[in-house]
Amino acid sequence: MNRLIVIFLILALACFGTAGCGTKDKLEEKAAEKLTEQMLEQGDGVSDVDIDGDKITIKGDDGEEVIIGATEWPKSELGKSIPEFSKGKFAGIVETSNYLLVNLEEVEQSDAVAYIEKNKPNFTLDNYESKSEDMISWYGANDAGVKLTLTLSDTSFSIMLLMDESE
Repeated sequence: MNRLIVIFLILALACFGTAGCGTKDKLEEKAAEKLTEQMLEQGDGVSDVDIDGDKITIKGDDGEEVIIGATEWPKSELGKSIPEFSKGKFAGIVETSNYLLVNLEEVEQSDAVAYIEKNKPNFTLDNYESKSEDMISWYGANDAGVKLTLTLSDTSFSIMLLMDESE
């Protein structure tokens, strides 16, 4: 529960801290980043916070690392477990050791459908697919305990991977 509160606090601070970035100079931006890092590091279970532009990395006392806001395809093992999706524009990423959420905007339906089809052979368990006028959602799992959900809503595409820790 504390971890969720910390994550939402980070997101709120990041949103408010970047408002008007075009008028801030680098010194003010770095000071705001440092203050935010210090505030977040005081949270329970947080050992280190690093803010680098739009990317926030939080390291927990237990070694867990949460990355929020990156704007490129994740280089983690979980990110490497599926093909990179190179269409659209990154809207945000949340990444831990067993969870990955990539949100993209300006994605064409044909590109999303092609990506779903590309992933189907590797996620053959518990498949589910739903289609409506403006939404497509597909779910699959594999023997390695990885669960993949792909959802296109209008031109927003989300890619969610979850590694089952019990596997």
